[in-house]
Amino acid sequence: MNGPDDRTPADSCRDCGGTLVEGSMALPLLGSPRFAYRLGTTEVTTEVAALMCPSCGTITLRGRNPDRIRNAVAADSVRHRRSSG
Repeated sequence: MNGPDDRTPADSCRDCGGTLVEGSMALPLLGSPRFAYRLGTTEVTTEVAALMCPSCGTITLRGRNPDRIRNAVAADSVRHRRSSG
């Protein structure tokens, strides 16, 4: 039986079915955690909101402004199409 660390990441969001984007999490000493997507030499970030169920303790993380990451992914795909064509 595989443990949680042995699983491969899903290709789609379990909530909405959207495509998952690989990025990194930053946990600053002060301020909110952030999700970062690398677009060339620039990092596009959004704050991460945490929600918790007080009954069972399940925690859900969500990006506060997914449009920033969505736009960066779209720009990255256009950039890759231009460089390969």
